[in-house]
Amino acid sequence: ALVDKSAEVRWVAARVVGRVADKQNAQGFDSRLIKMLDDTHNIVRKEAVLSLGYLGIEQALEKLSGVVKNDTDVAVRQAAEFSVSLIKSQQ
Repeated sequence: ALVDKSAEVRWVAARVVGRVADKQNAQGFDSRLIKMLDDTHNIVRKEAVLSLGYLGIEQALEKLSGVVKNDTDVAVRQAAEFSVSLIKSQQ
C-alpha cells in the first residue's frame, strides 16, 4: 500500500505504519517511508514525515533536514521540524 498508485492509499498506509508499528518492527518500512518524502502529494509526504518521527528512524534525519529546508508545503516543513526534534530526543 505504501507504493500504491492512489495518493489516498499511500497516505493512509503511511499513517497506519507510523501509528501501529514500533521501531523494532519498522524494518522494511523505514526505507519505503524515506522514499515517500519525494512523493508529489503533500499529504503523503506529511504522513511519511510524521511516521518517521514517531518511529524514531535515525537514518531519516538527513533527508528530513532537507525537507525542513526545501519542501514546497509549509505543513510538510513544520511536520519535518517536529519529526527531527522527536528523533533527536529519542537518541
